[in-house]
Parts: sequence; structure tokens; C-alpha cells
Amino acid sequence: MLEFGILGSGFGLYGYLPAVVKSGHKVVIPRRYETALYSRPELTDYRNFISFESETQLVHDCKNIILALDPGTQYETILNSDFDGKRLWLEKPLAPSIIKHQEVIDLIKVRGYQFSIGYLFRFTNWWRRIVNPTPRGVGEKFSIYWEMPAPMGWKNSSNAGGGIVSFYAIHFAPLLSDNIWVLEKSEISKEKDKVKFLLLHNCGSTIQVEVNYGNQYTFDVLALKKNSPHEVVFNGKSPFGDLPLSGIADPRLPFLCEYLEEGLTNSDQTFDHLVLEQIAIDFRKSFL
Repeated sequence: MLEFGILGSGFGLYGYLPAVVKSGHKVVIPRRYETALYSRPELTDYRNFISFESETQLVHDCKNIILALDPGTQYETILNSDFDGKRLWLEKPLAPSIIKHQEVIDLIKVRGYQFSIGYLFRFTNWWRRIVNPTPRGVGEKFSIYWEMPAPMGWKNSSNAGGGIVSFYAIHFAPLLSDNIWVLEKSEISKEKDKVKFLLLHNCGSTIQVEVNYGNQYTFDVLALKKNSPHEVVFNGKSPFGDLPLSGIADPRLPFLCEYLEEGLTNSDQTFDHLVLEQIAIDFRKSFL
């Protein structure tokens, strides 16, 4: 049984905390999160698996450190903390700006930190369906439409690492990590409230993606057919099905558990994630 230290009182508590406990491990959180913890009834069953420490002691005691922080705070935390010998679980985007994103990658290389990034789309069934077309599906065409109301705060600020590209569309960056899929073309609206891009597979398959701010929550994945109705691969209010709501288990929980299991059972994935983050930077640049 491992101890995971969690920094981040939002998704760190209602997302990562129950995922860590469900995966059979203990959680250490800063004492100042206690009020936030007890305000969430869906976390009641996990309280016996949690201990409280100062942030300094937490970083010292725990080998696994989860940073579920906004990009600016994550950037500052990585730059100003000593995580030598720790295994870091980080969130996207790594930093608020492209320049700082590159700075964090370079720093991780120099300091030799072991880390991974929580790109959870990889663990969904719809992702697995479209990523590796079967021989029978060579040349398949897919369409993904993702709409949500514009978020509040830093999540809607491109200067803070939010915005429709860096906070939402970046989830698709892992598709480009093995050189099988390439970003064929990309565009962003003048108002920066809509992005479109086309991904091309080396077998001829394509994925058309549109992400935009609108009036509803919807996430649709279609397999486009020439002479028959389109196949609905997935339809939900979010890429994970339901929307996260206070008071009930977060719909991302099973995917977080799978992500944690992958990271703990496989060999060090740092090199792969360094490569992926360079791709994520290029992805961000493509919409400038």
C-alpha cells in the first residue's frame, strides 16, 4: 500500500482522492483542505483512508505526489519545489503559456523527475474505437463534436492556461504521439470560442473534431458512412458520459483508476510523456 500526497483542493479531492483509495492506497492531504473535504458528502466513505500533514511534510513523506492544480500554480510548484526521488502525477496543460510549458519540460529533464500526465480520454471506449482502425475499418471517417458553455475563471483564460485550445482541445494531443495520426489542418475562430481540426491516419482514416462554446453540454462521436446512416459511436453530455456534479461520484473516477493502475504497474513512462508534452506544445502552437 502506497501513500499518495495530493496538492489541489478541487479535482484533487473529488477526483484523485477517491481514485487513489479505490486503487488500494492511502492519501495524505494538507490540513487546510479539511473543510473542503468535509463539505463533500460523496467523500464520506473515504475519510478513514486520509491523513493530514503540512504541505512541506507531505512532499517529504510521500513518494507519489499528485498536483491537481491550475496551470499557473502547477508551474510555480514544480519550479520552486524539490521533488527529487518522487513520482509526479501532473495535469494538463503543464503551464499557462507555451513558453512556460517548454520551461517545465526542460526543467523536468534536467532534474530527472519521473512523471506522467492525466490524459484520460485514452481510457474511454470511444477513444479505443477510433484510435486504431481495424483492417476492415481502413479509411473510416469519424466526426467528434464537443460543445459546452464557456467556463468561468482561469479555465476560460488562454493567458492562464485555459481557453478552448489549451484546456479542452489539448485532450486530443495523445493521438499524435505515435506518428500514426497527424494534424492535417487546424483553425480557431476570431473570437477564440471555436476550434476545428482534422486528424489523418496513415491508413487513410480521418477524424474531424470541432470544439466550441455554446448553450448546451454535448459530446458526440460518429462514424461517418457513405451509403448508410452514420454510426453513433458515443453520445453524452461530456466525453466521460455524465457531467461532474457535487454530491455524487465524479464520472471520471473509473478512468482515473485505470490511469493510476497503468502508471503503477508499467515501467517508468517519463520518456514517453516528455515526447507527448513536446507534441502538446506543437498542438498549442498550431492554433496561434
